[in-house]
Amino acid sequence: MELRRQLFIVIEGLDGVGKTTTTKLLARTIGAVIVRNPPESLAHMRMLFENQPEPVKRRFFEFGNLVTNLTVADLIEQTPIVSDRWWYSTRAAELGHGVYDMCDALAYEAPPGLLEPDFAFLLHLGETERRERILSRGENLTDGELLLMNDASFRYRVLEGYRRMGLSEVDITGLTPMEVVQRICQKLLDPVGQASHLG
Repeated sequence: MELRRQLFIVIEGLDGVGKTTTTKLLARTIGAVIVRNPPESLAHMRMLFENQPEPVKRRFFEFGNLVTNLTVADLIEQTPIVSDRWWYSTRAAELGHGVYDMCDALAYEAPPGLLEPDFAFLLHLGETERRERILSRGENLTDGELLLMNDASFRYRVLEGYRRMGLSEVDITGLTPMEVVQRICQKLLDPVGQASHLG
């Protein structure tokens, strides 16, 4: 007998909006398994590529998409999955850097062979609060984080790219992590009329 596919949810957003925290809380709330992109098996290589020239960096993240896809495919019939990023973030960055024209419809299509999530949420945080969160980490900022922080045009293209890919935007400004999860759960329970429901 063929097993029924379980729920596959993706959490996306700019650096500093709380994707990892939201992913953990949401997975705990709905009894899901967490996957990350890039996957943990490649985590030790991420900083090696993070500040490389953009074409090199993008190849690393595209490979991460493929590895994560294998993990999701292995688990999807057994358990619900919440993914911290998916191919959307790779493509949004490419749109930001001008690899794709914003008017090119192909830019918003999934790479061949990648599983489509049932729901994909874009966490959106006011820029002042997002910047404060990034700086409060006390860590060295990557080139990508600096670009998002200092180049409003780049930041606009990235966010607009996410929106044109059909993600459901969740304004989390001023919300606690649990309130963010509650807002997402409301959308999961009542997807009627939501442009976000990708399944």
